[in-house]
Amino acid sequence: MVFITFFLKSLKQAVENPIELASLFKRYERKLQMYVIYCKNKHVSEYVVSNIWKPTSKNYE
Repeated sequence: MVFITFFLKSLKQAVENPIELASLFKRYERKLQMYVIYCKNKHVSEYVVSNIWKPTSKNYE
């Protein structure tokens, strides 16, 4: 979450400068790619978790 906060702050600062904006994406390309993979697989992980952990009264005791 720290990365996203820092990236968004940098993104807001670079919005008026296209050259800085391009270098910002290039600088964080690897971390952004990891986020893309996370988003693509999120539905799979939600499915797995929802089938393993089913809320019951025992879970809240």
